[in-house]
Amino acid sequence: MKFYELNDQNYLLFAIKFYDNPQALTEDDFYDDLKRFKYVKRLLKRYETTGVLKTNLILNHLTILFNVFNDATVPLLFFKLEKNLWPSAKAFLLFLNRLPDFPKSSFSYIEEDATCLEICTADRTSRRGRSRITWTACRRVNIESTRSCRTGI
Repeated sequence: MKFYELNDQNYLLFAIKFYDNPQALTEDDFYDDLKRFKYVKRLLKRYETTGVLKTNLILNHLTILFNVFNDATVPLLFFKLEKNLWPSAKAFLLFLNRLPDFPKSSFSYIEEDATCLEICTADRTSRRGRSRITWTACRRVNIESTRSCRTGI
């Protein structure tokens, strides 16, 4: 089945066609994964209204969506979002490097939210430094307990 455009009638069929989750056993698992689009939409709306951006939570949801829907995540996401949320969503997709270059679509001409993209990259660089420090401190303090866990003593 070919999908030339997404609409309310074929949205669910499109999602089912591209759904690939070997751990999903029931129909409820599919609908739980589909709800993540709603969660991303809610978080982006919150950012638009209050200015509070939960980058880690949005990135986690998008990562899971890309894992189960693969490249079909982009059209599914933009179909579910209102047009005023597209610039913020595009910023996250650019940050994840998941916005397709080809074929050119209307998404290519949307200006991304520079503030949102800047927050994503700032969070990424600050997490890198923090995680190294935490790992080094943890390694020094817990070296004996780590050895005992690995050896089973």
